[in-house]
Amino acid sequence: MYVEKQFKKPLSLVRVTWIDTVEHETGWHEFEELKDLKTCLVYSIGYLAKQDDKQVTLIADWIPSSEEFGRSTSIPKGCITHIQHVNITD
Repeated sequence: MYVEKQFKKPLSLVRVTWIDTVEHETGWHEFEELKDLKTCLVYSIGYLAKQDDKQVTLIADWIPSSEEFGRSTSIPKGCITHIQHVNITD
């Protein structure tokens, strides 16, 4: 479901805390190298554009008058550890 039907209303600003995946570069490797392979904690901040049972989609740039957006990021729900709403005071 889209959080705001075609972005007619203001979108919520959120910070998503999630664990990013990691992979080795292409090529042959020794199993010993796996001990140094670690995931990392990521904070993504953006407007909550879409959320369903599989993913959360944020957008970084939004033009409300034209309903256009830029720089979207979709994060798998299984990687998300926390979603926090961000309050902005004018």
